[in-house]
Amino acid sequence: MKRLMVVDGKALRLVEDPLNQRILRLLVGSELSVNRLSKMLGEPPLKIWRRVQQLRSEGLVEESGSVRIRNLEVKLFRATAARYIPRGAFDYEPEDDILRRAYTLFHEIQSKILGMLLDYDIIPPNVNPVDFCVAADLYVYAKLLTREDMQKRLKTILELLENSAYINVILGRQPSAG
Repeated sequence: MKRLMVVDGKALRLVEDPLNQRILRLLVGSELSVNRLSKMLGEPPLKIWRRVQQLRSEGLVEESGSVRIRNLEVKLFRATAARYIPRGAFDYEPEDDILRRAYTLFHEIQSKILGMLLDYDIIPPNVNPVDFCVAADLYVYAKLLTREDMQKRLKTILELLENSAYINVILGRQPSAG
């Protein structure tokens, strides 16, 4: 299982659906059959089977194995990633010059974080995927954000924001009538 998958198009629409989110959340935690998912979610098996097939066709779910129950072979499914984020989630382009400069620094930090997280992209078998993702996130954030060069960038972002026209809005203060 991958730690993170970037999605767009049909996959993004599938991930945004509340029932699909519930299915994916369960399939991140363990391998499950359609019937087991159906019982856990309180939904008809045919409805869940259709959803799993849609998710599978977009690469969000994979068949991970099977078990024999009496004379039937029951397929098991698993999410292909622990997290799904939309492509373009970080593609902002502020118009305000100060915000653009601050956002450029922020984007650099964000890119470094994502780059470091690539070292932990594959979740090892036999570990809790959610706990692994949380541990990797915390480790990378702490490791990166305690670096002196990153702290300087963060301080520069703060200074830029404190000198921007948006500081009052950010802090919930009404701008003074001038």
